[in-house]
Amino acid sequence: MPFGLKNAGATYQRLVNHMFHPQIRRNVEVYVDDMLVKSLEECKHLDDLQETFNTLRRYSMKLNPSKCAFGVVSGKFLGFMVSHKGIEANLEKIKEILDMKPPQSIKEVQSLTGRVAAINRFVSKATDKCLPFFKVLKKAFEWTDECQRAFQDLKTYLVTPPLLSPSVVREELFLYLAVTPHVVSSSLIREEAKMQKPVYYTSRALRGAKGRYSLMEKLAFALITASRKLGHYFQVHVISVMTDHPLKKAMNKLEAAGHFIAEFTPRCDDEEVQEDKKWVVHVDGSSTQHAGGIGVVLQSPEGDKLKHRVHLQYRPTNNEVKYEALLKGLELVKSVEAKSVLVLGDSLLVMGQINGTYEAKEERMKKYLERVLHLVKKFKEANFIQITREENAEADTLAKEASAIGTTDEYDEIQYVLRVFRPSGTTRLGSSNFLHSLFAALPGDLHLGRTEFHHTRPLFRLLRLPSLRCLAPDEANYVLREVHEGACGNHSGAKSLIHKVVRAGYYWPTVQVDAKAYVKACDKCQRFSNIPKQPSEYLTPMMAPWPFAQWGLDILGPFPLGTRQMKFLVVGIDYFT
Repeated sequence: MPFGLKNAGATYQRLVNHMFHPQIRRNVEVYVDDMLVKSLEECKHLDDLQETFNTLRRYSMKLNPSKCAFGVVSGKFLGFMVSHKGIEANLEKIKEILDMKPPQSIKEVQSLTGRVAAINRFVSKATDKCLPFFKVLKKAFEWTDECQRAFQDLKTYLVTPPLLSPSVVREELFLYLAVTPHVVSSSLIREEAKMQKPVYYTSRALRGAKGRYSLMEKLAFALITASRKLGHYFQVHVISVMTDHPLKKAMNKLEAAGHFIAEFTPRCDDEEVQEDKKWVVHVDGSSTQHAGGIGVVLQSPEGDKLKHRVHLQYRPTNNEVKYEALLKGLELVKSVEAKSVLVLGDSLLVMGQINGTYEAKEERMKKYLERVLHLVKKFKEANFIQITREENAEADTLAKEASAIGTTDEYDEIQYVLRVFRPSGTTRLGSSNFLHSLFAALPGDLHLGRTEFHHTRPLFRLLRLPSLRCLAPDEANYVLREVHEGACGNHSGAKSLIHKVVRAGYYWPTVQVDAKAYVKACDKCQRFSNIPKQPSEYLTPMMAPWPFAQWGLDILGPFPLGTRQMKFLVVGIDYFT
């Protein structure tokens, strides 16, 4: 193969990856023309060599005997010393740093930082140790006392060659995060025989606006930096993030996770590059005999996925539930401040109506189409593509789970009416009567036909219950007050209050929200309710690494004179938590 060609190395790498695919990461490591056959036990080494040579013979590849070494306990691979103990940094590179004299020019400082960068995975908080050197590069050369101390501390750290421990497939690893005003760092650790051994170190300097992040934002940035740098470890191992801050709670909700991904997604001013930075939205809906479900999968430009499902407390048609899923997907992707979006769905009719290939003839479909086009105007670019159901399997599964009765949990969203009945969000008490929107949405022949009326009020049929009378906002407030604290009221909780209202034969779209708000504002319920004594958050134990790692002193007194004329008492407190 003529290695003078620019793509020869990449082509050859694909070749060896195909050849040794069953053996790579098991007993063979290969990078272009560097091959390493490894064995955990000496008795199995001959079998591993035999398997490797059989592969070479199968593809008619020959090796140069003068460049081969067999039975080596430790050796150099890709510039690192590999042995049964672990991975060591190249001693020649460390010796070059130890033999260096204090830099006398900008060029020598650049040489120093370049040599440290070659072994930064072996150095804990490497950016912190080199921060004074980076400051020198930003202005005229001046080797200060701070730079000299950092230079000596770096040499002292490298006197003992750092050693990284190789990980075992599918074992649990621990990620420790460290934050300083200007640098975020992380350490990937594994446990062996109750001892923690380092696997990889990462660090990154905070520049510009990132230096003004809060502590929680810096921890989140340290985590996303480590996940990008150590992506291959995150795919194979279970990673436990060790921190004494509620980082998991901050990332628990969909909106917080979306803002987090949008915040730390790299932005570029180049329009050609920005075109590829699109959010991909998979939407699908499911309609059953008694309810419906929506499934939405958001995929960020970096490949992170967010899943959301909505349970519909009514029976929509197939086309209506597809439009509902599409509207929910556009709202979610707008909440993460996306500019360009690619929407994928398996409904030929809905995608065709949006793209203009099909015409919306029904009145409801026209209203849905207007809603979608109104949301599309808020994006810089929005494309809609129809895909097969097999390609949309993930969103389809979420939609089916959401439509099943009894499978919703506290994180699922519940929707009670069609969006065409809610022109400006959810109707609450005190707002305009939602019945006007309902009457306007119904065709004229349905006012006296399929919908029953009682004193010009429509009756809703909720699942298998009898028909329920719809109430206006002022009537709903009266019913809540009578059921909760009237002659037969017992100041029940929100859930019990909702069931009583429904059993009494009344309904309105925001009955759950209004009932919770009414119970929360009830004066007697607040006065005589049980006082919760459980902490609002889980207690996080904070163990000290050694005795008196953090301690304080207090001076008590003056007391009456004692022996040796002593009248003050000095108290030392060890903060072990």
